[in-house]
Amino acid sequence: PWTLAQRRQLNPGSQGGPAYHLQLVPNDPALLTWQAGDIALITPQHAPARVAQWLAIFGLDGAQRLADGRTLAEQLATVELPPALPAGNAVDWALTLPALKAREYSIASMPSDGHLALLLRRLTGPDGNPGLGSGWLCDTLQPQQSTQLRIRSNPSFHPPGNDTPLVLIGNGTGIAGLRSQLRARIDAGATRNWLLFGERSRACDYHFGDELDAWHAGGLLPKLDTTFSRDGGQHRHVQHALAAQADELKAWLDDGAVVMVCGSLKGMAPDVDAVIVQLLGQQGRDALLADGRYRRDVY
Repeated sequence: PWTLAQRRQLNPGSQGGPAYHLQLVPNDPALLTWQAGDIALITPQHAPARVAQWLAIFGLDGAQRLADGRTLAEQLATVELPPALPAGNAVDWALTLPALKAREYSIASMPSDGHLALLLRRLTGPDGNPGLGSGWLCDTLQPQQSTQLRIRSNPSFHPPGNDTPLVLIGNGTGIAGLRSQLRARIDAGATRNWLLFGERSRACDYHFGDELDAWHAGGLLPKLDTTFSRDGGQHRHVQHALAAQADELKAWLDDGAVVMVCGSLKGMAPDVDAVIVQLLGQQGRDALLADGRYRRDVY
């Protein structure tokens, strides 16, 4: 298991949903092994209040002990909660319920940081309750408590060679997957980096902004373009910033650059794709994909 070492909200006062920066550490330091672009799979648990509500609906006692020594409530926190009960022994039946599925998150740090960092938004459903995955990580899981986590290799989003120019494009919490790319590049001494990042407001939503600005000032991130849609009344997004610099993008691509996109599957990613198609044509865009020079981690 991994322990939650630290959690803090990055965007108090934002017009968007709360975004949290989490740091998790493994019980075995040997587990601090991954590459930029890899994915953390975390198995959530239901909040105690949700389990208590479900138990109350069916008149069950969550303190009942199971054969393995756990309580019924502890078991129910880890499984899919069905809308109805079958006839028979509810305790025996609870042991047969399917386990909750792991959720995937982009890793925002490198092993050299000594922890695994995540950046995620706390999502709320139509009923006002938080989503299961984000509710577990942003609310229910407490500092010094443990969670089940494993790392999935994601070769299609691993960084290119150090001599290759890199164009990183993302919005919102998509900066998580791009930050690990930049960390890997900086650790390797590769500085031909260009980041285009979009969010709502610079004051509240410039995630890791101090770090990005410092890398830019130090020449580690020579080209940094930020776009904040609620600032200045122009409603510009990162794809608009990319379109405005199409000639510059073409020059980077002609020089062999790899483009990596991380963030919203709706809106940002297809609009960035449209800019690339407009610049290179459909065949040119498809060739970029086939050559592994256009990589996406979108959700």
